[in-house]
Formats: sequence, C-alpha cells, structure tokens
Amino acid sequence: MPADTGAATGLFRTYHAKALYDQFSNDRLFIGIGRTTAWDNDGNDNPETDPAFDSPAENAAANSLEEPIGFQLCDVSHFLTEDEAGDFDFGGTLYRIIDYADTRTEKPQFLYIQATFLGDELPLSTFRQSALLGDLVRETGVSSSINSLLPSQVLDAGWLLLLDNFAPRTRSSSQKDVVSFLIAL
Repeated sequence: MPADTGAATGLFRTYHAKALYDQFSNDRLFIGIGRTTAWDNDGNDNPETDPAFDSPAENAAANSLEEPIGFQLCDVSHFLTEDEAGDFDFGGTLYRIIDYADTRTEKPQFLYIQATFLGDELPLSTFRQSALLGDLVRETGVSSSINSLLPSQVLDAGWLLLLDNFAPRTRSSSQKDVVSFLIAL
C-alpha cells in the first residue's frame, strides 16, 4: 500500500509559498503583461459581442510571456484563509489575512500576489496574458528603484511561475490595472 504523501505535499506547497513570499520581500517578484495579438480561436476577440469567445487554456509547456508589453514589481502579497468573517474579498469569497509570522501555526490556504499598473507608466495597449515571474534581471544600468519595466529594460524575465490567458483588456492613461494571482497552497 502506498504511503500517504498528503503531509509532505502540504509542506512542499508551503515551502514554495515561502519562496514566493521571500522573492516578494526582496523585490524580485514581477507580474508581466503581454499578448497583443488576438487569439486564433475566436470570432472578434470580444466576449461581450461574441458569446462563443473563449481564451485558450494555459499551455503547461509555456516558458515565457508572449509579446511582452511590460513588467511591474509586485506591490501586495498576503497569506490567506477562507473566512466568512474575513475582510479581504477576492472573486466574491471572503478571506482572512494571516501575518507572515503566524503562517507556521495558522496554515494559510492561499497566497495572494498583486501588481498595480498605473496609467501610462508602461505602453498603453490591449493585453491578453499575465504572468507571475520570479528572479527577473534588469538590464545593466537600469535602476532598482524603477518598478515598471519595458521589455528593453529586462535582461532576463526570470522564471515563469504562472501564466494566465484571458479575454482582451485595454489599458488607458486614466486608469490603474490591478493584476493578481490567488495561489492555492
């Protein structure tokens, strides 16, 4: 009979969550946006006017963001657990934020990561992908104080940790775009 690996799997996931949090804490975790070209499988690339529209499933073999527009340093990270009395809402579900110091005893269920793209800090365009990237490396001479990076300012986009495909989103100079990932632990 095979051994129960549930506890080991839980520890492995917690370790990865800690590694992501450490990258966030050390300003090494970015969210990139890209893919300006329409998806091949849709009529007019607009889910509001084309009910048959569906973005393609994420490609597990993908190793990079397609047609990168820019990269934004992640600005929010929370460990979460579902809680009807929680004060953090994501997708209509309430969560309670768990302080990093309490994660060993409270066992969070999720890690939330967010980057905020402000106005025209990066080129204004339509995008269809977002990616969570670890260990991004800036080009020589690009200051570490710059949090919004153009592809030309990035020597190596780092590790592709998560990739999300979706219906087109158009950025404008008068809005901020919040791109986030909720990672199950």
